[in-house]
Amino acid sequence: MGTAAAQAFSMLAAPLLTRIYQAPAFGQLALFTSFIGVASVGISLKYELGIVSATSEAEAAQLTYASVLLTVPMSLLSGGILYLAVRSSLLGYGTLPLFSVLLAVGALTLIGVFTALRYWVIRQGRFAVIAKTTVWQHTSRAIAQVVFGTISAGPAALMFGELIGRAAGLVHLFRESWKQISELLVGLRMHDLLHTLNANRKLIVYSLPSTFIDTLVANLPVPLLVKLYGIEAGGYFALVQRVLAVPLGLIATSVADTFHSSLAICARDNPSEMRRLFKRTSLWLFLIGIVPTVLLAGFGDSLFRMIFGVQWARAGTLAALSTPWFLTQFVVSPLSRLVFVLSGQEMKLVYDIVILLGMLSVVMVSFRAGWSLGRTVWAFSLINAVAYVIYYLILVGIINRATPGRECEAHG
Repeated sequence: MGTAAAQAFSMLAAPLLTRIYQAPAFGQLALFTSFIGVASVGISLKYELGIVSATSEAEAAQLTYASVLLTVPMSLLSGGILYLAVRSSLLGYGTLPLFSVLLAVGALTLIGVFTALRYWVIRQGRFAVIAKTTVWQHTSRAIAQVVFGTISAGPAALMFGELIGRAAGLVHLFRESWKQISELLVGLRMHDLLHTLNANRKLIVYSLPSTFIDTLVANLPVPLLVKLYGIEAGGYFALVQRVLAVPLGLIATSVADTFHSSLAICARDNPSEMRRLFKRTSLWLFLIGIVPTVLLAGFGDSLFRMIFGVQWARAGTLAALSTPWFLTQFVVSPLSRLVFVLSGQEMKLVYDIVILLGMLSVVMVSFRAGWSLGRTVWAFSLINAVAYVIYYLILVGIINRATPGRECEAHG
């Protein structure tokens, strides 16, 4: 219920935002959030991924604590990188104001703490808490961006609204989880913490570079489109991402959390019972995702014109071209959590490097051939769709090797 409420509120706010802000402002926000999206991958060096499948509550608490501690220095380092990107105008980042660097440091710190606590709550199977914080985040962000936009409809208002959205819900999540975590940390010595980090070093060796490349590929389109076609083109595609992020960020993420928790329980208690859980989750994701896919593919231009305003019709065309990418990502992304439970990080890292090279090849061809914006987006969509299909087959191979056998019902 909470996830649905957040999704509905985000959708209701979007038409207001598109009538307050112009495409260039959305383009600048998209550059800002693209950087945050990539930088947040390493904000805790991926130790948070070990929280759910840790062998004991004490180990999980130590990984949560370490993830929170790592957030501050990594956020400051990321802020320095963004500063250099703005000053050197790398991939269109020269269009961002310098104050965006401070906002990025604050947003990344909040993301790091929130993510660590979120995985702790996932381990406990308390999905209602996550749903509630998701509602707070999305509604607070939308309200702040609308209110700030009535004062000054520029990129600063959108970025400040994004920061408020990241902060919302964190207090509630902290209150719900930190007392239990702190009790498990009583008497913790540095030697014990370092031992736990060393025991989970595979998360850094494989999960960090793999997830970084995966996220980089997902966030590269906007900077690349800004570089090739200007900030307005980036704004159009940013709206497409914002609309598609509603089912991806809420429905798919909720399914991913449940799937991750259930698979971890199966792996610990009954390793022979995971295959049907994987198949059943795949089917439901496809059935849910096919509805918006068909609507956008057939009526994207008209829907965007009607809902967001005439000036955003071009974004509807880009949305229609992006549907193969959307559907495959919607199905495969939640299922990819199994590599963290079944130790398939090595294979995923090789795959991520291949898809990154594929994306860069599209950019090179587009630049040299002088492709239009639509053709480039279509090429992005196709190469990512094919990549997700290949990745799904890799996941099938991992799950088949790990589990011959019987059924596993979802928990939570």
